[in-house]
Amino acid sequence: SALFLQKRIRAVRRFGAMQLLADAVFTALFVYATGCSQSDFTALLILPVIAGGLILYRIGGLFLASAATFLYGGLLALEQLTLTPLYFLASSYKPPASFLTGVNLFAVYGLIFFLAALLSGQMARRLRVTEEKLSRTSLEFDRLSILYKQIFDDISTGIITTDESDFITSYNQAAERITGYPREKILGQPFNRCFPSIRLLEKQGRSVCDFQKADGVPIRIGYSFSYLNMPVQEERHDRQAKWKGITLQDISQIERMEQQMR
Repeated sequence: SALFLQKRIRAVRRFGAMQLLADAVFTALFVYATGCSQSDFTALLILPVIAGGLILYRIGGLFLASAATFLYGGLLALEQLTLTPLYFLASSYKPPASFLTGVNLFAVYGLIFFLAALLSGQMARRLRVTEEKLSRTSLEFDRLSILYKQIFDDISTGIITTDESDFITSYNQAAERITGYPREKILGQPFNRCFPSIRLLEKQGRSVCDFQKADGVPIRIGYSFSYLNMPVQEERHDRQAKWKGITLQDISQIERMEQQMR
């Protein structure tokens, strides 16, 4: 079957139906060889039906349920005609007491086969719908992630975010240009150690400070911060996760212009 699948990859659904039908036939032969209506393996006929519903959805499940019902009915018919293996005579096998016994078994198992087909098909449909929604959600999330990254990197205002322990988690290109410190040396480091002149007090608002860039050039920086509403981990539900978002701007030229205006 694997070799056939490699050659006929375009007919996967048809191949799946043929494979499951072959499974049902072999299972029926196994039930026939192990006692017909008294076999302990009759329930195995449900497995191809469930697989058909999950793989080929409702139509495939109903097709396999019909095939399993007819196969089991054929086994019961052979048993009624006493066309059973001879080695049954040397076992504890007993022929069915009446024709109604076989009809009862046929009705019960047929109902079970079709119920299994409907339930597995319904489950497969829900899984397919959920997978499609998840795929669309993942696609939208990827688009939003790309858009956020583009805005985050292209904006002229420096943006730095820190976690609840004040370790830097993100650092955009504008912040790198303003401070002069490369991103690879800043990410994951404590904010106060990297930028001691920028003091984040409990009171949120706009502040100004003198700052020395990585190359030693002094500048004036205007900055502000706000708390970010980040989800809290379950094991830390008793603490408030105070993530921060800090915005930076080089206001040296603006202050020089203000002085010239005065």
